[in-house]
Amino acid sequence: MDPAYKTVQTAEKAHHHQPIRFGFSLRYRFDDRWSVESGLTYTRLSADITNTVDGQTTATEQRLNYIGIPLNVQYLMWGSRYVNVYVAAGGLVEKMVKGSRTTQGTSNSVSIHPLQVSVNGALGAEFKFTEGLSLYAEPALNYYFDNHSAIPTFYQEKPLNFNLNLGLRFNLK
Repeated sequence: MDPAYKTVQTAEKAHHHQPIRFGFSLRYRFDDRWSVESGLTYTRLSADITNTVDGQTTATEQRLNYIGIPLNVQYLMWGSRYVNVYVAAGGLVEKMVKGSRTTQGTSNSVSIHPLQVSVNGALGAEFKFTEGLSLYAEPALNYYFDNHSAIPTFYQEKPLNFNLNLGLRFNLK
């Protein structure tokens, strides 16, 4: 066999970890039932990527950091003095602000220029400490649209996913 015609065997496998997201939110009530909510989020996506070329394997750690702006509409289904139950729907626009890939101690910057857009739906419950501050829990379903990035992400691998949002909410009105 002529060595010039040797076929190179390559394979890449990515193991994406569950995203970690935190942020703050503000809600404005239009009336007794309807409100709008927005804020600022930080999301960290991480993955372990294995590349194999002709039997030689290298491991790469990928870390992507995003800043996002959510916008949701909420409808109050039931409420009392201390507890509210509601449904919510909306979207999130995220911009990757910093990314890196580290292979064998060498780190390289990566960037994703297209914005990451997603839509969501949630069923939520909140405990009101005061009229201006509440603790909430929202099981939610998210769908992440393909932004055609060449960098593999959790959003590309699992565009439809379930998550649980927990946090403090500031109520403006």
